[in-house]
Amino acid sequence: MQREASPGEGAGAQVLATDYSAAAAAAVMNRLAKLSARFIGERGFSIGIDDVTPAPVLQRRKQQIIAQSYALCEARAWAPGAAQRLLSLDIICASPTASSAHCTNIP
Repeated sequence: MQREASPGEGAGAQVLATDYSAAAAAAVMNRLAKLSARFIGERGFSIGIDDVTPAPVLQRRKQQIIAQSYALCEARAWAPGAAQRLLSLDIICASPTASSAHCTNIP
C-alpha cells in the first residue's frame, strides 16, 4: 500500500525504503546520481573561492571564540597550583595502571 509523504517527513529515499524496499530506494538514488552527473558534465559546474569563504560575521565570531579559549587556557595555566596539577596528571597518565578517566578529566 502506497502512502503520501507529508512535508518535512524526511528524505525521499527513506519514504521509498519504507513503502517499497531498500533495493527500490537504492535503484532510485543510483539513477538520480547518474542523471545528476550527466547534467553537471554536459552543463558544467564550477565553484569559486567566494562560495566557500565564510562570511565576515562568522570569521569575527570564530576569532572571538579562539581568543576566549586562549584566555581561559592562559588563566588556568598561570593559576596557583596549576603546575603541580599538571605534573601530578603527567605522573598519573604515565603510570601503566592509569585508567583513561584519570587522563581525560583535566582540571
